[in-house]
Order: sequence, then structure tokens, then C-alpha cells
Amino acid sequence: MLGYVLHYRLHDVFHTLENNGCDLHINMVVEKCDWDLYSFLKDIPRDMPDHQCRLIAKQIFEGVDFLHSNNIVHRDLKPQNILINRDQTVKIADFGLSRTYTTQSCFTTVVPEPKHIAQVVTLWYRSPELLLQCSYNTAVDVWAIGCIVSELYQRIPLFPGQTEAQQLSIIFQKMGTPRSSLWPHDAVVERSNYPSYPAQPLER
Repeated sequence: MLGYVLHYRLHDVFHTLENNGCDLHINMVVEKCDWDLYSFLKDIPRDMPDHQCRLIAKQIFEGVDFLHSNNIVHRDLKPQNILINRDQTVKIADFGLSRTYTTQSCFTTVVPEPKHIAQVVTLWYRSPELLLQCSYNTAVDVWAIGCIVSELYQRIPLFPGQTEAQQLSIIFQKMGTPRSSLWPHDAVVERSNYPSYPAQPLER
């Protein structure tokens, strides 16, 4: 999947075949990074200047834009999968749940990959369409980036739910409950099951 793309921060991609000669696996070999973003935010002072936050956020956006431009959806973006060096160089890691797609692609949380239902995107960074178990696309990566960038500035998770139901409730309380006309037609629950929360301002 990544072997055919060229990027100056994508190093040494090796294709290997299993013994039966059929199963293709990809191994990525990269230099050791100093932190993942989760550890980085724990270690550095809380008053990190805005320009430093913007530099990190910009690189995350550029990296995901590069993936999407090459028809790859990551599907598991979170601070632990964002690597960073002392020179503030950012790298995106862990492509175990990534998939290739076309402009006509629309993934589903139900078929044909039921074993991935609970794994696609860690809970705090999971978009509403994943929580509602309906079809999704590259927007799930964009949602995860928004959660990560908020955490970069605020130093606390934006939507720290403990269960899928609580996660949806927290999202709706902060972002507002979607109108019925925007509710996914293939969601596993009806819009009427949720109170109509108004959107709240997200403070810096």
C-alpha cells in the first residue's frame, strides 16, 4: 500500500512474502523518534507557544493530506500514533488498520470486516459515523485530527468517553445533536434516542 508512494519522511518500505507465497506483508523501517505526541505533551511545559503548536498541527495535516492524496485512509489516528523528534519533525505511524480506497469507496463498520468494528480509531478519536456503526470515508481521519489538535492546545482530551454511548453523548453535548436531516440513514440507532443538545463554543 505504501510501497508505491514517494515522500521524504517515508523511509525504507520493504515487501515480504509469507512462506506460502500468497500473503503480502509490508514492513516499515524508520529511525527512532524521541516521543509520541502523547508522551511529548506529558513532558513539555503547558505554556508551549502557539507557533510551536501550529507547526506540529501543520505537519499532521500535511501527512494525512499526503495519505489521502495517495488513496490511503489511516483509520487509527491518535496522539500515540503521531511521532515527534526534538527538532519538531512529526511522523505518522502505525498503519495496521489503514486501507486503500477510491473516490467511490465508502467503508462500512459492519461488513466485510466485522473484526475491525471495535478497533477502527481509538474511542476518544472516533467519529460519530463510526460510533453509530454506519458507512464512513476519509472524514474519520479528519475528525481524529481535530480531536488531536484540540488536545495539542488544551492538553486534555476533547471527548473523553468511557463507552461508545457516553462518547456519543459527550460529542453531542459539545457539538450539538445533528438535525434529523443530517442523521445517517444507516445508523444503528434513531435520532429520537438522543436529546437535542445545542452546540457549545469550544474555548481555547
